[in-house]
Amino acid sequence: MVQNFQLNGQDVCWFDKIKYLGVHIVSGKSFTVDVSSRIGKFYASVNAILHNTKYVNELPRLSLCDSFVLPILTYGCDGLDMSVGNVNRLNVCWNDVYRKGFGFHRWESVKLVQLYCERLDIVRIVQLCRLTFLNGLCGSLNEVICQCYSWYRRGKKFTKLCNKYNIVDSRPLIFYVFTKFREVYEGC
Repeated sequence: MVQNFQLNGQDVCWFDKIKYLGVHIVSGKSFTVDVSSRIGKFYASVNAILHNTKYVNELPRLSLCDSFVLPILTYGCDGLDMSVGNVNRLNVCWNDVYRKGFGFHRWESVKLVQLYCERLDIVRIVQLCRLTFLNGLCGSLNEVICQCYSWYRRGKKFTKLCNKYNIVDSRPLIFYVFTKFREVYEGC
């Protein structure tokens, strides 16, 4: 535990977690976000939608969840580098929408339902948001943003992401991602 310290005679408090622009940032050696409050808001919203649409067919209910609840889970994911554990926790939440909406048990997979509904899981949605964000940085007219993007491109994480999808040039990034997602889902 870090002790409080003084700056110009004023006490400065140390916090384990702060909320900035709706994202809970956790103190530590590396940049980490906490998705627990986001998950709570997500379940409250899903339960409200599903409770008030008991007698509506599954697809309109799913469409309502896409429109009103999915943004709660994906807020800020394009600009943040979330851990695999956090993305998996969000994926479990999103899968629960399909489980509740289509009457599946917790241990049953919903991948085929997502495939037939032509929807992506959260892992792919987060990757797509991230790649869309990076592609937008690539075409920016702001020199500072372009320089930061250039530094990021030289990093290991970007290279790993491009290698995962066999991307040689990052300019047509979005086209490659959509093509790869289509190939994966058509191959199932």
